[in-house]
Amino acid sequence: MTLIPTWLLFTSPTARFEIMRKALGLHLLFLICLTAATTQASHAKSLCRAGERIVFSCQAGAKTVSLCAAGTGLRELTYRFGAPGRPLELEYSNKEVPVKARFWFDSESWPKGSSSAVSFEIGGHRYVVYHAHGVFGVDGGPNRAGVRVERGEEEIANIACHEKSAIDRLSEELRDSGLAPARADHSFAGEWEIDLRTPAEKDARAECGSASFKLRQTGGTITGETMATVGCGRMNEGGEATVEGTATGNTAVLNVTSGRSGEVVRGWAVREGDNLRWETIEQIKAGEPEGDSGLILRSGLLVRSEKR
Repeated sequence: MTLIPTWLLFTSPTARFEIMRKALGLHLLFLICLTAATTQASHAKSLCRAGERIVFSCQAGAKTVSLCAAGTGLRELTYRFGAPGRPLELEYSNKEVPVKARFWFDSESWPKGSSSAVSFEIGGHRYVVYHAHGVFGVDGGPNRAGVRVERGEEEIANIACHEKSAIDRLSEELRDSGLAPARADHSFAGEWEIDLRTPAEKDARAECGSASFKLRQTGGTITGETMATVGCGRMNEGGEATVEGTATGNTAVLNVTSGRSGEVVRGWAVREGDNLRWETIEQIKAGEPEGDSGLILRSGLLVRSEKR
């Protein structure tokens, strides 16, 4: 409800209109100036330039990590890293090629938080810009943001930002540009299980004879454990942090360590609908004693366990 000063009621209609028109004009001017000041303040906290939108930005000490979009949607995306006001240390953009040819996106949300990641490769190095935050932290730890650099399966750098400085609009940009998958659940988080029992064991209702992955995912990083039993006579329990890997979209590369023998293998994990397809690619480290089968599950289609 708008309150009109009493004295204004005793002015002529023409004078009243003119006074209110000028007041409205001053109000609109204030809103325009406020919006411009807010935009300038946001850009001052990023390395984005005039005409660009901030997709993501955070402060890592004196340095800034920024992802900036130009044009409609995410047709042109640029990564910049460096100290504001000084020459950039790294700049990378898709420019004349489609954005999906240079950048990979991942975004996940849950009732009390969300995570997002953008990755790209330069000279055999993979750069992952990440942000994960929840009301009570993430995976028992604090909220986090920054950029990590990987070479193969090795993390060679992780530049952490002050998480509260993060400006994260990736999920909205992906949705508005149509790049977000229509089926948003590509998460690997949860417990996945496969029944390895023979028909006779199923008829006998044997409780042994299964293999499972219990996975956690933050952005593109996956950790967890594995367990398998065969005929109740052999157990392969990996234990905490025996599954590690990275995910891009619905595909992940996982390193799995056997708790039985210490064998380490690498494999592909692919989300197929509500299932998880697993296949071993190679052995990274032989188990002890040599020749002992450490990791029982070599391939198979796992389903979400009801014991979550």
